[in-house]
Amino acid sequence: MKACLNVCLGAALSALSASMGACGSVSQQSALAQQPVAGTLDVAALRTRMSADGELKQAARAWDAKIRLDVGSSSYDLTFVNGVVTGLVPGGNGTQYDVKLSGPTEYWVGRHVGIAYFYRNQQVKVEGDRLTQTFPYQAAIVRLVGLVSESLGGNALVAAIPDVDRKMDAAVGRYVYVRIRGTQYRVYFEESGKGSIPLILQHTAGADSREWRHVLEDPEIQKNYRIIAYDMPYHGKSSPPVGIQWWTEEYRLTTELLMDTIVAVSKAIGLERPVYMGCSIGGYLAADLAYYHPDDFRTVVGLNAAIAGSSVLARQRGAAPQTSGPDPNAHPRVSTGAIGTSMYNVTSPAAPEPYRRETGWIYSQGGPAIFAGDLFYFVTDHDLTGGKAEKIDTSRVGVYLLSGEYDPTGQPGPGSGQALA
Repeated sequence: MKACLNVCLGAALSALSASMGACGSVSQQSALAQQPVAGTLDVAALRTRMSADGELKQAARAWDAKIRLDVGSSSYDLTFVNGVVTGLVPGGNGTQYDVKLSGPTEYWVGRHVGIAYFYRNQQVKVEGDRLTQTFPYQAAIVRLVGLVSESLGGNALVAAIPDVDRKMDAAVGRYVYVRIRGTQYRVYFEESGKGSIPLILQHTAGADSREWRHVLEDPEIQKNYRIIAYDMPYHGKSSPPVGIQWWTEEYRLTTELLMDTIVAVSKAIGLERPVYMGCSIGGYLAADLAYYHPDDFRTVVGLNAAIAGSSVLARQRGAAPQTSGPDPNAHPRVSTGAIGTSMYNVTSPAAPEPYRRETGWIYSQGGPAIFAGDLFYFVTDHDLTGGKAEKIDTSRVGVYLLSGEYDPTGQPGPGSGQALA
């Protein structure tokens, strides 16, 4: 398949990097990795810092936990009672703890590594019960790692965001009524631009079209494109349908449903063979549309695209299915705030901190179990292996793939963007 990895989308890419926390350059990451390591912690100073930290106070409220900190060869015992730090002492000889955070000293420095829930290497490892400790208090754990990092000489990268130089945004929002698989949905979308080429944007799992707000306001893109960013049903301002009892069924996003949705929305708005661009589940969808719907889109751009979901690839190499208990992304004891923190944690530290926080904020507002339902497509159902990807005809539909350094598809392997290309 003729495709282009790491295509420079000009202003679109720079805007996307800002709004969705995309990665910095290799030199930026190298500079982060070379932060000085001061050695052992000043326990008294760190406890004072923890007790005074406003972010930790908010994230740890009502938390009762004994925490082990293994920082290189040194260990520390930290105690929270009702969200308040009541003890931090050198130790680590006992085995009784609710949460354990561990890693070489260099992993703790610079806040460039985060905590090891997802894909990148060189992260602080997190152990503990997922439903009662690590997921509900993920924001507190992330901040703890940050405070230890700062105490060791690491620096949190926070860039100032200047005020915009306009009174109103150009994007205008409205609703369109769309019938998808026999059910009518009221779908929200925003649009801007005066160009003749329609460009429709697909948001990520569990999020909504707010992710694309910088692209919608980019004057260079507006010159050539009519830009459309929509909220999938059950996401953002696209409320669940009123014609079915949706509350009696599990929400689950499949390949067919996602493709039917984007095709139906495009036609309902009146777009004629638009350019399609999507990220994460939207990036995966780009390749599916190129294979199954080449005549409905003139070009597809997949950000963070892969040939198949991770569980599909695991089955193909004979890996045993994971049986790690209930999915915390769908469990009623875990709030969507934990999902927001998870997504904040996988944004690039080179991105401006307010935009990283905004990304987490958007994810934290998803409906119950919607993020987990979207991940069914992302992990299990998306599959263009078995010769399908090779049959994509780029003389009928253009295909462009872009993988950032912080995307899992930017890593080598069968699930990479390069493998899809």
